[in-house]
Amino acid sequence: EGRIIYSFPVARAIQDGYVKRLKAVVLNPASLKFVRLGGGGVEEEVSREEVQRLGESDADFRRSIVTSKETLATIVDCSIQQLQQLRETTGENRHKIIASALNYWHCIQVKEAYEARGLRAAYVHSREEEATDDVLRRLENNELDVIVQVRKLGEGFDHKYLSVAAICSIFSNLSPFIQFVGRIMRVVDRDNPTSLNNQGIVVFHAGANIARRWSDFKD
Repeated sequence: EGRIIYSFPVARAIQDGYVKRLKAVVLNPASLKFVRLGGGGVEEEVSREEVQRLGESDADFRRSIVTSKETLATIVDCSIQQLQQLRETTGENRHKIIASALNYWHCIQVKEAYEARGLRAAYVHSREEEATDDVLRRLENNELDVIVQVRKLGEGFDHKYLSVAAICSIFSNLSPFIQFVGRIMRVVDRDNPTSLNNQGIVVFHAGANIARRWSDFKD
């Protein structure tokens, strides 16, 4: 351990225009139907209060939520809406979505969900390492609207037009959550705290226990 000689809070970095301002869009349905993994395929319906409670306490529930087609469609549609609104407000069509997935097959599922809605999407994963350079080249050349990953683009990855974070996975700990959200915090317009381009949006489902990560991050 060492003695801290200087500290610069994220809140001040936002105020000074060094990183983007952030807001969260929480998908919190009035009720939710889901099939519990390993539960014999029986569908259960739970209330809004139960969605949040189970999301915090039941790992099986969280996994069922993020892997369901209905929830994925909701997150994808909301993130696209946020992206389109950001592009229209700023006039900057290079703003993009970064989405987190659970695993390799979920990467493909998330990518296909965005493509089905007319967006240009690709994913990076360690199972297809040889394709990573080409995907990142397309991202840099603004040939993509969405990039999907499983903890592949971590600390140090820099593309300032990543502005919407769609959380389609589970973050059990704060550190990887901060790493992921950090990908949308690079400013587009430097030293300009009021720029409409310098805003990031985090989209997540209340049943995936991300609300607690978000709260811890704000603290």
